[in-house]
Amino acid sequence: KGNALFPKSFTRQVNSLVKRIVQQTKNLQKLVHINKQSLQIPPAESDRLLSSTLRSYLRLLKTIEKAKKVTLDELSIILSEKLGQIFINDIFDKLDILSTHTRPQYADDVTVRIEDIDKDTIHFSGDGSILCQLQYGSDGDVARGDGLEFSSNFPLTFSGSASTDLSEID
Repeated sequence: KGNALFPKSFTRQVNSLVKRIVQQTKNLQKLVHINKQSLQIPPAESDRLLSSTLRSYLRLLKTIEKAKKVTLDELSIILSEKLGQIFINDIFDKLDILSTHTRPQYADDVTVRIEDIDKDTIHFSGDGSILCQLQYGSDGDVARGDGLEFSSNFPLTFSGSASTDLSEID
């Protein structure tokens, strides 16, 4: 079964390749049991069967790697959006002490790493920076020229987990 993140085409392709590899492996096993039938198989046929099996494994690995990249790219996009919501809705105590008013604006240069993935859960971590607007003094102080405002980037790290369909991120 596919999900919203892992395209059904990848799932179908992987399942098809696995079935093919299982059959090819069974055919290869016939070559290792020395009997009259296996001795009659020409070396060229044995070579062809082995090469075909290895190509199938290679295609399977490439398909899985492509699926991982698609998953990582999609996860990165969703996390970037979620981080933006967190910055708007949550106050970061460590940054809030830096000024009278600390206003997180957006995350920048966010890198996401998938730490572990199984059929139900993706565990991830990452880093980047957060651009904050720092204001010293009240809004009135700033309006009168007695306050100060400027922006600065601060490093951030995060980790979490998500359902493989990314319906919920913790």
